Amino acid sequence: MACMLFALTGCIKESLDECKTGDIEIKVYVEKFQATSEVIPDDMEASFDTRIKNLRYYLYQGNMLLEQGTIDDLSGVTGPDYIFRRTDLAFGSYTLALVGNGTDAVLEGSPDQPGGFLLVYPEADRTDDYFTAVFPFTVDCQCVTYLETALQRAHGVVRFHFVNLPPRTVELAMTLEGVSGAKQVTGGFTGSRDVTYRIPVGALTASDTPQAVIGTFPTANGGQTVYRLALYGTDPQTPFYNGTVSDNVPVKRNQLTDVLATFTPEGDINVSIELDKEWDGSLEGGGTDID
Repeated sequence: MACMLFALTGCIKESLDECKTGDIEIKVYVEKFQATSEVIPDDMEASFDTRIKNLRYYLYQGNMLLEQGTIDDLSGVTGPDYIFRRTDLAFGSYTLALVGNGTDAVLEGSPDQPGGFLLVYPEADRTDDYFTAVFPFTVDCQCVTYLETALQRAHGVVRFHFVNLPPRTVELAMTLEGVSGAKQVTGGFTGSRDVTYRIPVGALTASDTPQAVIGTFPTANGGQTVYRLALYGTDPQTPFYNGTVSDNVPVKRNQLTDVLATFTPEGDINVSIELDKEWDGSLEGGGTDID
């Protein structure tokens, strides 16, 4: 579904022959989880539809929205890229903004006002694996211009491991304080909020140690993220343990942070944190789909 908002090309001349136009073909890739560079195609997913279920696009000339639309079915895009094509674009500067896996529920504001058009983080149990791209380009050739860009994951991923959980634990709550609350569709992350993911013990992923995964936007600009853990027994309102496990480790976009919490027989907790450990692809949790 596409919506052409303006029929004007941005070219006003006495003769239409003087309006120069060009065509563009943009290959859109998807970055791999934990990629630290944007080398195409080495750091990109092999199959576009593995990660992207729907794609919303917004084409701007300057700050003017020319076109928006949604590609709802990407099941046939089994190769590494989706090709965005447009013809007869007037010479000038443009920006293509993309949102992968977005819905009306997490997009706030109007695309006509790009600075206030936001991808907003929902609650932890309702988030999805969101991707965005902001790609400026110029049309200055009466030809086809071939370009490339990559969708970037909006989340950072935190994986909690629990050793020797107290037997009376019925439910856990993991809270990350000071992560970004939203991302401008045409810009960077903004705002700050706290995110809590609450999960019954029985829902923890079984492995050598029980685990849970939470995906959030990265640490807010200029701030710090505080990691907190609360354990609940039979009283769901009052935790019998509620403490800070870290206050100086940022959540990084598209990267993995492992938090190992080990409980001692005396009731103490020892915490270790490891960054960028290899993801084994075995977990789903907190609405984060990286498998």
